[in-house]
Amino acid sequence: MKDLAYAFTLCFMTLGPLKTIPAFFLATHSADRRTIRTLAAKSAILATLIVLFVNLVASGTLMKWRVSLDALAIAGGLVLLFTSVKTLSELNLIETPGRAEPASGGVTAAAASTRWMGHPVLSPLVIPAILPPVGVVVILFFAGLAVGDPAFQLRFTGLLLALMAGNFLAMLFAGPIMRRVGVPVLQVVGWVFSALQAGLAIQIIINALRHLGSST
Repeated sequence: MKDLAYAFTLCFMTLGPLKTIPAFFLATHSADRRTIRTLAAKSAILATLIVLFVNLVASGTLMKWRVSLDALAIAGGLVLLFTSVKTLSELNLIETPGRAEPASGGVTAAAASTRWMGHPVLSPLVIPAILPPVGVVVILFFAGLAVGDPAFQLRFTGLLLALMAGNFLAMLFAGPIMRRVGVPVLQVVGWVFSALQAGLAIQIIINALRHLGSST
């Protein structure tokens, strides 16, 4: 399973910019440009710190608790499946808001808070927009695979850093992207990806069960 392309696929679907762009746009479309840059930078930095903590520290705790990779794969598959089913069953198209009309939960220039642990930086931008629960499970799984393999761990850490950099750029350009593409279009794309995630989740669980069966 130490396939960086496979790791990229799972990480991109759970940690990538496709879901970050609409969430950031809806939260900040009424804010001024300086506030948007500040929120994007702080959200990306905080998300990166949490991702590195999960990858390099929390994964070691799981190993100490003797949680097997198969157990983690099954847990991740279940979380990914439940997340996909929820997205597939709760599609609610949102019209793309204009510059002057704040959406529910939006941030205006006057009301914006750029505190690291406040709204909207920690929530909803970092959690769950950039780093949803299923993303944490995916990181823990590949970090567990990387135990004892410094080369793979280095490549996987680089992959995570690249995704966080991609999220930062996506947040900076979320406004122009969303005003051209529109929130409903990206929602539909995410809905289609959720169907693919459901199939991938089932396959992850099947692979883990097969491995458990062959090792007994």
